[in-house]
Amino acid sequence: MSVTVNAAIAALACPAVAMAAGFNFPDLGARQLGRGGTGVAAGGEVGALYYNPAALIGVEPWTLQVDAMASLTHVDFQRTNAQGVADGYGPVSNSGGVFPNTLTGLAWSTNDAPIPLAFALGVFGPSSTGNLTYPDPRAVAIPPSGSACDHGCAVDKFAPQRYGLISENLVVLYPTLAAAARVAPWLDLGLAFSLRVQSIQNTLAIYGGPAPGYGADFDATGVLKASELGFRVTGGVLVHPMDGLSFGVSGHLKEASNGAGTLDLALPPIAAAGHETIQGNAISLQFTYDPEVRAGVRYATGDVSVELDGVWEGWSSLDQQHIVTHDMYLVTPQGKTAIQPSVVTKGWTDAFSARAGLEWRPGQGAFIGRVGGLYETSAIPTATLGVDAPNYQRAGDSIGAEYVFGSGLSLIAAYERLQSPTAQIRDSRVQQSTSDAAVKPDIVGNGNLAAAIDYFSLGFGYAFGARAR
Repeated sequence: MSVTVNAAIAALACPAVAMAAGFNFPDLGARQLGRGGTGVAAGGEVGALYYNPAALIGVEPWTLQVDAMASLTHVDFQRTNAQGVADGYGPVSNSGGVFPNTLTGLAWSTNDAPIPLAFALGVFGPSSTGNLTYPDPRAVAIPPSGSACDHGCAVDKFAPQRYGLISENLVVLYPTLAAAARVAPWLDLGLAFSLRVQSIQNTLAIYGGPAPGYGADFDATGVLKASELGFRVTGGVLVHPMDGLSFGVSGHLKEASNGAGTLDLALPPIAAAGHETIQGNAISLQFTYDPEVRAGVRYATGDVSVELDGVWEGWSSLDQQHIVTHDMYLVTPQGKTAIQPSVVTKGWTDAFSARAGLEWRPGQGAFIGRVGGLYETSAIPTATLGVDAPNYQRAGDSIGAEYVFGSGLSLIAAYERLQSPTAQIRDSRVQQSTSDAAVKPDIVGNGNLAAAIDYFSLGFGYAFGARAR
């Protein structure tokens, strides 16, 4: 493992966060999900906690919304060379399974007061690509003869993604307190303060051989864990100049994240034979969440309402990620060398999405149907696109339904499918992570990447002492 493990530290910084356009911020809430993630201009919903705090005005007094959401991320990667030839490498797929999410809250309002007010307390969790799991070379069996690779070929042919990511678990929750006021008959203002509670765990392989190449016998394994407590402030405006027509805008600034954690490196046998060890494991993980602006227009007439939203995500603010080491050393018989902090440049750009949603309530009765669609650009250039952040350009459709009982109870369900085109990556700058600065790393990011996400949401709303929406 000689010299330093700084390249390994840098490699671990790359998958520290999973990213829509960049980070994957899904369309939360069963109502909003069913209409393509629109909600910035729809008043009277507890989901305004996330979409636009000004839209809390109009919610029924003492309204509870409970939302259980699950996502299933599909990722398939076939590694190739720069000419698109697979060269015997087997395909890998995400096996992380279902990931839970929510948009749950309780709202209280004084809609009949001289100055209508609304307050809400709840929690939402924007990251829904929180569990990615790919083959680990330590547990990969060689396929039989006649499969993608002949019997007896190297194990690296069946875990080609391991230098980018083996596993990732990212959980981010935002406990939120929000307030809104109708400052004019046509104007509502809102503000939401959120704590950010996050936990990150990543595992990847680091090549420790003395010369360029592969081979699992030379692989070290790095496990990064970090947690952090931060905050976000979201402001919102809702303008309703005439019956049935409303315009909404909301947004928040970028958020600095400085998490404390550990980095544990399991050295390969060659390092143990050379009496090399790692001393210390304390690190800090620093990056920036993107600023965001949502804007939308909604028109309701009779039994039908239509909303069009646009979302800007400023992922260019996350150009670099930093891992700061604290008293970490590589110890060899010749002495010990400090493991230095590392910086990873991502080269991301801002991203945009367009969303449309339709809601239909025939005869203003008990049944509500919803459909929607969206298109989103990618913040990630193909040169840095990989299995650690498989959220790039995509489009999707959604469908939802709600049944309103006379007791004030509503049952809500929604489904959305987001599909990305297969990315043919031929200009990758994603390198094999190596522990020896003298060993030239190979480019490991070229290949064909296919990704999709299924969202399922089931929830209920209950308006205490009043008829549900």
